[in-house]
Parts: sequence; structure tokens; C-alpha cells
Amino acid sequence: MNNREYLERWSSLHGYPSGQGPTGIARGYLLINFYLAKPLVILRIPADVVSLLGLLLACFALLGRNTLWAPIFILLSVISDGLDGAVAIARNRASKWGALWDSTLDRIVEALWVLTAYFAGVPTWALLIAWCAAATQEYARARLSSLVNNEIGVVSICERPVRAIFIAIALALGIYNLDLQNISILIWMVFQLAALAQVIKYSYQRLQNSSAQ
Repeated sequence: MNNREYLERWSSLHGYPSGQGPTGIARGYLLINFYLAKPLVILRIPADVVSLLGLLLACFALLGRNTLWAPIFILLSVISDGLDGAVAIARNRASKWGALWDSTLDRIVEALWVLTAYFAGVPTWALLIAWCAAATQEYARARLSSLVNNEIGVVSICERPVRAIFIAIALALGIYNLDLQNISILIWMVFQLAALAQVIKYSYQRLQNSSAQ
């Protein structure tokens, strides 16, 4: 499977009309995952195993929350999350069960990220607001997908890779400067609330258009 076939297959699985697909940063992110997944495909490693690797890395981040290993493990876990889907598509093993398994582990992994930040001492109220906004965003997207032809919806300004980056930066800064750590979490909170508003607005408009047709 080449990169064009991969993008077409990904777009089809995520509700894009024929001939259309993600653009810009989202397209670049998918292509990076495609090329990084090639060794795993050659080794015939199942996508479910790659998903479990992301969970394991998030557990390592929690255990090493007060060291520089924590942000490294968080970033590696989100990279692993992108690879499992790429492996499944490249090996023609994408399935509804795989999608459910992946989404479930995603939520557990994000909970571990938040726990890591919590035990590292970030402001609890900002952390909870950001996490609740992220969870609501993902639920709204999943509900839209179930209502409108598996459509993935809008790509917001704060998807999972961005969340991981914010938390990783906060953990790294917290080792040296707690004020900068707190600022990082506050910025994530603002971005996440804006992302939630994006998804809700898009979902409302999409459902209105769907009802009118």
C-alpha cells in the first residue's frame, strides 16, 4: 500500500466523500504515521499490540512523573496512538472492533496523562476543566460520527497530539519552574475550551444541514 492508497482508505473509514480527505497539518500528520508504521507492518506487529504499547508508555510516564522521562514517555505514547491506526490500515486489518479498542484505550491513556500532571502538582481546577473539555469534545465527535455517516468532523486546534505536547511541556517545565508549569496548563485549558467550541459549532451546523436535506 502506498501513501495515496493509505490516505484514501483512511478518508473512507472516517466518513470523507470519495475523492476528498484531510488537508494541511492533519494530512501531514497522517503521512508521518504512515511512514513510521512501515517497520511495524514489515514485522507484522498487530495494531492492537501497538495500542497497548501506548498504554504501557503512559503508565511509565505516571511512574516517572517527577523526572524528565515523564514528558518523553507521554510523547512516545501519543506517537504510538497514531501508529496503531496506520498499521491496521496498511495491513488491511481495520475493523470496528479495532476502532472501539483504540478509542477506549485513548481515553484511558489520556486519564493517565492527567493523573501524571496531577501528581506532578499542576493546578487541579485548570487540569479538570481541560480534561472535561477534551472528553466532551471526543464524545461530541463520536456522537456526530454515529449520526452522520461516520463523519469525523472538524479537526480542532487541540487534538490528542496537541494535548500531549501541552502536558509534556508542563511536566518538563515543572522540574525547573512551577510558575511556567502552571502557565502551560492554563494555556492548554484555554486551547481545549476553544477546541470544544469548534467541534460543537461544527456539529450543530452539520446536523442542521443534514436535517434540511
